[in-house]
Amino acid sequence: MLAGVGVFCSVVSSLLGGSKSAIFSLLFLLVLADYVQNLKLSASNSLSEVLALTKKIRTLRAYGIACGIGSVILLPAYLILIRADLGGGSGAALQGFAARLFGGFDAVAIVAYKDIDLLSIHDVNIVDFYFYPLIKKISHTPNFQSSGEYLIYQLSGNYQFAASGLNPNSSLSIELLLSNGSLAISIGVIALTAALIFRWRTTLLRREGLRMLDLLFWAFCVLAPFSVLLDGAYFVIRFYEVLGLYMILNLIMNAIDWLESGRMELWFL
Repeated sequence: MLAGVGVFCSVVSSLLGGSKSAIFSLLFLLVLADYVQNLKLSASNSLSEVLALTKKIRTLRAYGIACGIGSVILLPAYLILIRADLGGGSGAALQGFAARLFGGFDAVAIVAYKDIDLLSIHDVNIVDFYFYPLIKKISHTPNFQSSGEYLIYQLSGNYQFAASGLNPNSSLSIELLLSNGSLAISIGVIALTAALIFRWRTTLLRREGLRMLDLLFWAFCVLAPFSVLLDGAYFVIRFYEVLGLYMILNLIMNAIDWLESGRMELWFL
């Protein structure tokens, strides 16, 4: 039941967020469920469990096919609802969606089109990207909240347009080049980051039991190991926000345990 509530909250929050891909959130969750069930299937040695898991996987795939068809049918209406069509109707909405879907390197395209020398930039701080929500509330509003926003500003010359419109993903490589101006350092940090992510992913996959804390890392390292490379700012912000929620929940559960047992012992869910 708790897992079902979590799935429901995840889908609803994605839809309310107004992202163009949010309509596929339920389909994405079904694909993840299929992946996890197949992991369990490959590790199972019980015939009865294998049969049960096989049946569950077939059911998930049937739901996935139905969900995929439904999402495609509703896609034009959804894109118009969140105003992704810019007033041009369903045709313009689908065209914009296709451009973002198949133009994943749009940030690189802007760099090439404007001939931006990423190594000579001195007014961009990667800390502003990664801690933008906190800095904005505590101190001041940084000039740019992502490298994608900065590139749109360079492309259009209009700060208000860059700050209020849709921007390319803030890829880790561009973030690093903008902030330190060194190709060698950026390559080293990217290689180290990728090695750590995949090392931790291997460790998580080998564990027999998973705590809630492990599931948090699963979402970031196992299910989406390339996300930090594709959009560093989004990855970091989402990670410490989810980690903060986990710490609050964990503290509440520990406090309840302390009151019941009378012993102050810290444990992690």
